[in-house]
Amino acid sequence: HIAVVYIGAAFLFLEMKNEKAAHALTVIITAVTFIGGFRMIDPLSLAVFKPMDVGERRIVDFEMTDHPSLEDSIVCNRDYYSYEIVLGKALTHVMENRTGDEGIMFSLGDQSLTWGFAGGRYSYNYKDGKVFFEEFYDRKIGGMANGYSYDYYESDDMIPYDMQYIFPNETIEEASSKSPATEFFYLYMPTLNCGREAEIYDRFNVLEEKEFIFRGWKMNCIRFSI
Repeated sequence: HIAVVYIGAAFLFLEMKNEKAAHALTVIITAVTFIGGFRMIDPLSLAVFKPMDVGERRIVDFEMTDHPSLEDSIVCNRDYYSYEIVLGKALTHVMENRTGDEGIMFSLGDQSLTWGFAGGRYSYNYKDGKVFFEEFYDRKIGGMANGYSYDYYESDDMIPYDMQYIFPNETIEEASSKSPATEFFYLYMPTLNCGREAEIYDRFNVLEEKEFIFRGWKMNCIRFSI
């Protein structure tokens, strides 16, 4: 873990002969370690890698070319967990307003992996043929349950639902035809969706659109019927 590297560097600094310089460097590395747990402040990474617009903020995107997953190309600190919180806000809205018959869609923009940025448990590619994934909404945390456990089925706090992922090579109209539902909640991040939500306004009956923001991260939910 990168924190171990920072700690090791701090010990090396303390071994320096110049005591004032050693203490100064130790304080700096400690501050960088602490702040880095919440925000990406590494100037070298910010200069080398392109930033990603997540709403009202920009974060570092390391562009994993071998495995194109947004989840793998972002620093996993409290800044990243802000995404999980804004996703929880959007899911809470869905759970509080659905009757149980509506479909739930999550758009991946140009991402081909279901775990590209969805916080789900699965890592199937569209070529595997699976487009619906059973997820659980956790009442206690107000968001998607992490991990997998058969105990979910025995807990009143866990609400199972099917998430339908919208992949780059299909239209929303094609995706909706695979579901028995006639009404949908469509979750997406405006800055990462490549404008695909425009199809909903062109082809379907939009009932409402809600916007959710947390610490600069933005996610929208369109409710529409066919």
